[in-house]
Amino acid sequence: MEPRSVLRDGMFLRFWGGSSISTLGNQVTVIALPWLVLQLETKRI
Repeated sequence: MEPRSVLRDGMFLRFWGGSSISTLGNQVTVIALPWLVLQLETKRI
C-alpha cells in the first residue's frame, strides 16, 4: 500500500483552504479595527 499525499486529499485541501482564509481574516481584523477606531476618533474631534 502506497502512502497518499495529503495534497491529493480533498478533505484536507478544504480544511487547509478554510484555515488559511480564516487566518487571513484574523490578520485583516488586527489591522482594520485599530484603523477604524482612529478614523472615528478623528471625525469626532
